[in-house]
Amino acid sequence: MVDPHAHATHHPQGPDDTPDVSHIENPEVKHEESDVSGTALMKFIGVLLVSIVIILGLMKLLSNYFEAREQGLELPPASRVNPPGTQRLPPMPRLQGAPGSQELPMDESRLYREEQNARVASYGWVNKEAGIVRIPISDAMKLILEKGMPMVSGTPPAAPAAGGTSPAPAASPKPAPAAPAQKPATNPRT
Repeated sequence: MVDPHAHATHHPQGPDDTPDVSHIENPEVKHEESDVSGTALMKFIGVLLVSIVIILGLMKLLSNYFEAREQGLELPPASRVNPPGTQRLPPMPRLQGAPGSQELPMDESRLYREEQNARVASYGWVNKEAGIVRIPISDAMKLILEKGMPMVSGTPPAAPAAGGTSPAPAASPKPAPAAPAQKPATNPRT
């Protein structure tokens, strides 16, 4: 039999509309209660959440206990560091800038540079017994420009004899060519 009211409430539907099935009744169909109980499932989830919270709390307490026990058993560090307020210097030589050193690396570099600049700008003996002297670098450059580079023989000078006399230096076979006159280069840093 066809229900006359069903055709009256039926509206034309498009392809995306869900049909109206509110008028259909099927009292024999319902969910199966013997397989899963909703209340038992909710109780299990509640017990599981409470158990997780209790276990996390116990783990935190156990972790704190182990950490405190480890700190209590920890030995002092095996270190050569001096206690605060004392200073024991390492043996010489010490690193530049380290505790106990007198100068910082930049100060020592500056002092060395000043010493070297003073040596190249002054007269002095290199070897007094051999008659070797040092002249200022500016004078040496002028002499080289005036006279040219000296020729050096390929044989090294002989060692002085037991009598204390040294052989005369070998004369160069030909004089060095004169260098063209140039203005000496100046060092912009000095």
